[in-house]
Amino acid sequence: MVQVNKMIEMFFMCSELFQLLIIYAFADKMIKRRYSQPVTFIGWLLLFILDGVIVLKVNNGILNMVMYYVLMLIILSFLYCSDFQNKIMLVIHIFVYGVLAEFVVYILMSFLGEIKEDMYFLTSALSKIVFSLIVRITIILRKKKDTMNISLKLLLCVFAMPVGTCTGCIIQYFINNGFNDTYLEIVFYLIFIIVNYVSFIMFDTMQQYVIISAENSILEKESEFYYKQCENVQNMWEGLRNLKHDISNQYVCEKLMLQKGEYEELEKHYDDMIGKLRFDEIYSKTGNIKIDSIINYKLTKIAELGAHIICNIKIPKEMKFDNMDMVIIIGNLLDNAMDALKEVQDGKVELNIRYMESNLLLKVSNSYAGNRRKSAKGEYITTKNDKKIHGMGLKSVKRTLEKYNGKLCITEEKNVFSVKLHMCI
Repeated sequence: MVQVNKMIEMFFMCSELFQLLIIYAFADKMIKRRYSQPVTFIGWLLLFILDGVIVLKVNNGILNMVMYYVLMLIILSFLYCSDFQNKIMLVIHIFVYGVLAEFVVYILMSFLGEIKEDMYFLTSALSKIVFSLIVRITIILRKKKDTMNISLKLLLCVFAMPVGTCTGCIIQYFINNGFNDTYLEIVFYLIFIIVNYVSFIMFDTMQQYVIISAENSILEKESEFYYKQCENVQNMWEGLRNLKHDISNQYVCEKLMLQKGEYEELEKHYDDMIGKLRFDEIYSKTGNIKIDSIINYKLTKIAELGAHIICNIKIPKEMKFDNMDMVIIIGNLLDNAMDALKEVQDGKVELNIRYMESNLLLKVSNSYAGNRRKSAKGEYITTKNDKKIHGMGLKSVKRTLEKYNGKLCITEEKNVFSVKLHMCI
């Protein structure tokens, strides 16, 4: 009897730990962490331990539940940096999902037949699995709202394991009319719970892999696109330098035309020369072809929108820095600024880049109309219809910054959107 009680306690602890780990993964997806993953994980384990102590010391179901959710709110307040209102809403969602899971299991079991006392382990396992399914669906819907679309394959992956294991649990119970061996019953349901948790983690990992692969694919296309832009502008400058090199020969031709009185030919020659010499304003003259090219190209496009441009760049010709990384950062930030300026009149954009003692400082400020939407994790949400492609600009910048342990700061003030970067190189 003592061993049976220990098995029951182990089942209860494992099932509660499973639900807590699902809640931990859910919180990580919905709001922004304040500390590293190991520290956050230890905080959630502390909640699990405290809840276990409370259950042993306080023999009151309602009071235990209230204290559990209060402790959860305290843990969220310390470990996450979102607004307190978002944390309260998260706790409410978790509570509602738990109640909904219990209700779904109750309705399902009532539909299949009379609910018996020996169904405790079955209904407990089913409620935990259904809870994890609800959390999965919520995360998918949140991802859809922020950046991505839901595919049929993704939905099948979400439903396959929890629905399959729930069906297996129910079939096993009703075919055998329950379990004759309590040990076997507990082990059976524990295995199903563990399988569902592994499935949950694998699904989350695969989802992250798909998102990162999509971002990297877009990043590669952007890099190729910007590199081609750099080549085009560089070819233009090469042509201009060749023209300047041949200017002495042009003077000789002009002098001969004047001596011969070929004024019409001379006028045509001048028109041709003026056409070749006409080029866009040069905003950046650092000597770094790739960086100068992307800045001049993008700012020229922005100038065509009628925006006022302020550009202050003081960087050396060569730095210990991958120039294509700089191209990606500047290109994405100026693309975002360009999109915002299309919605305003008499807009303004300011680009400042400084390099001082191995510290690179970059700031892009631009006018914008309306309010930018943020997710619960504090990330900006694109207003474009095609969210799968758009909205990747800042993410590409952040991913590039990670290579240099860079810092990103975004501010909004009086319809001016500013992005500041700091990198040590």
